[in-house]
Formats: sequence, structure tokens, C-alpha cells
Amino acid sequence: FIVDYTTGLAAKDKTKSEKAVNDLLAYADDFGAFLNSANPNLPKAAVSDLVKTHIVTLKDVIDAQAAGDYVKAYTATRKAFAHMDLIANALAGAIAKQFPDKFDGNADAGGSKLRSALTLTLSEHSFLVTVATAAAFGARDADFKAAADSLDGNSIDLSKAIGSVYGDAAEKAFLPLWRKHIGFVVDYTAGLAIKDKNKSDKAVNDLLAYADDFGAFLNSANPNLPKAAVSDLVKTHIVTLKDVIDAQAAGDYSKAYTALRKAYAHMAAIADPLSDAIAKQFPDKFK
Repeated sequence: FIVDYTTGLAAKDKTKSEKAVNDLLAYADDFGAFLNSANPNLPKAAVSDLVKTHIVTLKDVIDAQAAGDYVKAYTATRKAFAHMDLIANALAGAIAKQFPDKFDGNADAGGSKLRSALTLTLSEHSFLVTVATAAAFGARDADFKAAADSLDGNSIDLSKAIGSVYGDAAEKAFLPLWRKHIGFVVDYTAGLAIKDKNKSDKAVNDLLAYADDFGAFLNSANPNLPKAAVSDLVKTHIVTLKDVIDAQAAGDYSKAYTALRKAYAHMAAIADPLSDAIAKQFPDKFK
């Protein structure tokens, strides 16, 4: 139905796009009924409302894309992305309630919310990096700027999350450090685009050195985060992003999206130990 809506807009076929919207709204009710039949802790109307908001937030992205408004499109993308966490949290809580022997803990507990928030923000980071690099290779300047601005907004959100735990000084120190590796990724992308091997090689070396610096920073804030372990996680983050960018540079879309899914999934592998370490350091805040 989303494809139908998109093709309707592209072809300026109002009838097709309007039918797709109606089909999507009807689908939301069907999906709500399906989940409610599987789990009585998921009321049909509540699920339907969540899915309808999902549809509306996606529609906002697609409408902005159709209008060529990149700023609006990326703003809407971030909103649509964040809404998926609301769906996931509702599902997680209901499933845990239905199967308490399988799923210990509380989905609404502080530690659970911390892990969910970090996973969301870090995953969004990997996505926004790669759409920005794709725009760079395509020489879509307006697209790249809007993606880069959204990526920086994500960086600010992540720094605020760090600041909410460790204070203003840590937030102010974290943001430029985090931004630094994004700059190196841009350097690597630019090096590939202009076939400047020295530039791209230097960027890789800068990124690998950055991983150690980042590991040292987090270890200084939290002794439950060993410098070497954090560095290794960041190096894998760098390698998975590099795989996406290399595929984009080669014009291999299939490989690029396969690599993107891997890069995206790896961010949970960073969020999990980070949230565990923070919860261990501040047990009264994150039970």
C-alpha cells in the first residue's frame, strides 16, 4: 500500500494515492485485530491507533520527498523513526506480560527505557550517516545538507542522553568527540568520490585512532566500560559503515543495503553494554 501511495504521487494519480491511504487505514484495524487475537494485552483499538500514526508519519516523509523538500523529509523521517520505539515498547510490555517465565523484568523499568533510548538513537545515527553519504555520492547537495543537519540533530540528542546521566560537562565533552568521527567518515567518503586514496586511507587511520580515544573517554566516565572493549565495538561500527560506503561508491545497491542492515544491527551491540554499564553504575536511577 505504501508503494501504491508513492507511485500514485509520482504519477500524479490522485485516485490511486487516495485509495492507498484508505487501504492503509483499513490495514491498521486488521493489524490491531491480528495482534489482539494473539495477545489480549494488546487492545485492538490501541494497536490500530499506533499503526495509524505510523502510517501518517511515513506519509509525511513521502509527501515531503515528492515535493523535493529535503529538510521537511528528514525532519519527518526522524519523527517516523522515533514513533517505531513507541510501537516496540507497547509490544515488548504486552509480550513480557503474556510470557513472564520467558521474559524477566519490566519493559517500563528505567534500565529497559535506557537501553531502548540508546538503541533508537544509535541506530538512527547509522541510518542517517549512510543516507548522507549516498547523497554525497549522488552529488545531491540539498539532500546531503538536510541529511547532515539531521545527523547532527541526532548527535545532539545522543550528547543530551549522556548529559542526563553524567552532567553538563560530560555532555559538552561528548558532542565534539562524537562529531569528530562523523567528520572522518565524510573525509573517507570524499576521498572515494574523488579517487584520492591518500585522503581515504588517512580517514580510515583517523577513525581507528578515534576508536581508542572514544574507548578512553567512556572508560573515564564509567569503569564498567573497558577501554579495549569499547574501542573494539567502535571499530566494528567503523568497519560496518565503511562496507556501506564502499558499496555505495561502487554503485552496488544490493550490497549497500545488505551492509546497511548489518551496520544498523550492530548499534544494538553498542547500546546493550553501554546501557548495562550505566545501569550498574547508577542502580538507583536504572532499576
